Amino acid sequence: MTFDASLGSTKVAGGSTVEARLEMGTETVPQADADGWVSVLFEEAIEDAVVVMGPVSWAHGDAATPVVRNVTETGVEFRIAEWHYMDGERARPETVSWMAASEGTHRLEDGTLVQAGLADAATGTVSDVAFDTGFETAPVLFTQAVPGSASDTPTLVSRSDAVTGEGFEVRLQTEDALGGTSASDSVAWIAVDQGESVAVSTGRTNAAFKWESTRVTEFDPGEDVFMASTQTLRDEDTATVRYTTTRDGGLNVRVHEDQSVDWNQNHRHERIGHLTAEAEAFDLFDLPEAAYSWLLAA
Repeated sequence: MTFDASLGSTKVAGGSTVEARLEMGTETVPQADADGWVSVLFEEAIEDAVVVMGPVSWAHGDAATPVVRNVTETGVEFRIAEWHYMDGERARPETVSWMAASEGTHRLEDGTLVQAGLADAATGTVSDVAFDTGFETAPVLFTQAVPGSASDTPTLVSRSDAVTGEGFEVRLQTEDALGGTSASDSVAWIAVDQGESVAVSTGRTNAAFKWESTRVTEFDPGEDVFMASTQTLRDEDTATVRYTTTRDGGLNVRVHEDQSVDWNQNHRHERIGHLTAEAEAFDLFDLPEAAYSWLLAA
């Protein structure tokens, strides 16, 4: 087996070639109204692209979550969606990161396992998702609600739980006042080995309704990507993850509850998985586990 970095592929004896990509970016966008869709173009085509958005920054205090549509091999559209009792306008520009990967099981050049997929999910119920290939330990998982065309509401959040090396549970939620829908929706997900790699740094932090440090340092909000997603469902009240940066290059996160039923913002501590990286694209290799051991030993 040999690598061709210029193609971003793995060449296997016998002449077959498998190509896959991982790309991450960040967008700072104003949103004057609720229909402010933003187009993102990938640097190169990503076959069978799975797209997950990061949390919305804290430039504006109204609750918000990114929603996506029109995912193709060349790009995606997204907007910052507020709950239905809000006006959808953001007084200040917000920053949102994104991550796109070819669907399937892949590895970065240092052997870091990356899996991406789509799973069916019904709003308000728990769905079990199994990884195609097991991780040695629980990975850091990032999920994105993908509303179905018949959905009564496009503002959905995905909450994951019971993340292990074999799979995870996920639930889609609407704002509490709506009580969920019966529409056929789905969840996009990307799971990454925990720790440091050639491309990304992943970790976990406990956070509730107050700001908590991720212990990330030297983060550049103008150049770097920040992804974060709940790994637990200890509190069933609908909520999203929000983040803010510090002057010394740190990152703080909090859990931001929907207030459609009451003004209470108290939320039990959740485990937040997070990822930082430079905004760029990386080759993904379809390596069987036995074939990458020499990379780890090098």
